[in-house]
Amino acid sequence: MSAPSLTPKSRKLNSLQLSLLRLFGQNINENQTLEIRKILMDYFDKQLKSELETVTKEKGYNESDFQRMLSEKS
Repeated sequence: MSAPSLTPKSRKLNSLQLSLLRLFGQNINENQTLEIRKILMDYFDKQLKSELETVTKEKGYNESDFQRMLSEKS
């Protein structure tokens, strides 16, 4: 699964976006809003970690590769 692009490809809202707009259009309090945001953040965190694991395995990266990448000058 690829990470979603941060650049919008179209202006049309998808079904998830419409559902979220309907949800946040309800009378929910600040605590509920924060809880929903946390659920969404946890979901995308899990997706990102899964993608990272897949790429790491595909490329055969290990800890020393990451350390080298971090120390290289851009």
